[in-house]
Amino acid sequence: MMGAVVAVLALSVAAWPVAAWVRWVHRRPFPLAGTRALTHRLSRTAALVNLAFLAGWLAVIAAASSQAALLGPALDPWLYAIQALGVIGAALTAFAAWNAVLAWRARPWRWWGSLANTAIAAACLATLWFAASFHLITFNPHY
Repeated sequence: MMGAVVAVLALSVAAWPVAAWVRWVHRRPFPLAGTRALTHRLSRTAALVNLAFLAGWLAVIAAASSQAALLGPALDPWLYAIQALGVIGAALTAFAAWNAVLAWRARPWRWWGSLANTAIAAACLATLWFAASFHLITFNPHY
């Protein structure tokens, strides 16, 4: 499941600048405005922050599995930074969910965009569930 979550988050983060470049090449303005544009951008930011959160934990686990001596007070600032990313990602997940709702309500309705926004919201919610299940956001450096 987490592989699919990471794939959705990574694809949405990668597609964000690609879409901007395509609009720039074809001289097309950003098609959304107002609240819809804000929630769209915040949902992509949520994907980026949640992806960084998962990558941070993966890096800590990979480093600790090869060298257990790394688990100590020197790692605490990195753990706090990763956990802060988790808190920010959790807050931004609400915008990703709201963006999915707005995408389904939009007229003209485009199924691909609505489905993509729903997948991003689901991936952000799955990241939040994963972090809560494994107590990855605790701000408590007990090992």
